[in-house]
Amino acid sequence: MGGGRFFSRVHRFETSLKLAGLALLLTGIVVLTFIRFAIPVLAERMAYAIPPSAEIRMGEEAFAFLDRSVFTETGLPEWRQNEVRGLFARILSGMSQDQRNYRLIFRESNALGPTRWRYRAGLLSSRMDLWNWLIRMRS
Repeated sequence: MGGGRFFSRVHRFETSLKLAGLALLLTGIVVLTFIRFAIPVLAERMAYAIPPSAEIRMGEEAFAFLDRSVFTETGLPEWRQNEVRGLFARILSGMSQDQRNYRLIFRESNALGPTRWRYRAGLLSSRMDLWNWLIRMRS
């Protein structure tokens, strides 16, 4: 009842190198299209579906894990930290009250290298990228 026709087509793909190559190419195109277009759309929908309270908690827990496992206390001198805190306070003062949910925390990590993270929890961590940005802001 039609099952024979399906299996005869499958056999035709198995025995034809051109058809097998075409099937492989189409499969690759479908997978790459899914990765390029579908995953970002699904991720965005999931991100908006997560309540802010859960997102804040996940951010705090992720930072706590990183703080325990890869971050160490900074070697930045206290006077420089105070200078950066002052610049950061100037930046925050230009924001509306509901956007000021940030804390500046100084840490180092040889494992992660110079990078920065922003969590909805209001944690901002950085090495040289943020430092250079804040120095430019001061100028």
